[in-house]
Amino acid sequence: MHRRFTDRHSLNNLIWVWNSPKKEDYPGDEYVDIISRDMYLPAYRYTSHREEYEVLADICSKPAAIAETGVLPDPEAMIREGVPWLYYMTWSHEFCLTEKYNEDVFLKKLYDSPY
Repeated sequence: MHRRFTDRHSLNNLIWVWNSPKKEDYPGDEYVDIISRDMYLPAYRYTSHREEYEVLADICSKPAAIAETGVLPDPEAMIREGVPWLYYMTWSHEFCLTEKYNEDVFLKKLYDSPY
C-alpha cells in the first residue's frame, strides 16, 4: 500500500499510522509516521495508559497515539507521569454517548484540560 500510494500515485503528503503493540510486526521507520494502539479498559478506569505507551515507545521513537479507546485518558495523570499521547479517539455509542464507561464530569474535565 505504501509503495503504491507513494510511488505509483505520488501521494507523498500522507500520514502513515501503524496500529499494533507487537514489535515483531513493525514495518520500519521509513513506513510509519505515528505508532498507535487500541485499548479498552474496564469502565471508569481513568489512567495515563502509561504501560501501554511504554510498549509502543519500546518499538520506535515515533509519536504515539491511542487509535481507539473506550475509557478516556486522564490528562492530569498524563502530565504527572509524563505520558505524551499525541491524540486519542474514543469509540462511539456507549463509550461517549452514555455514562456506561465515562462519566460526563470526567469528559468535561478532559475537554477543559489545557494539556
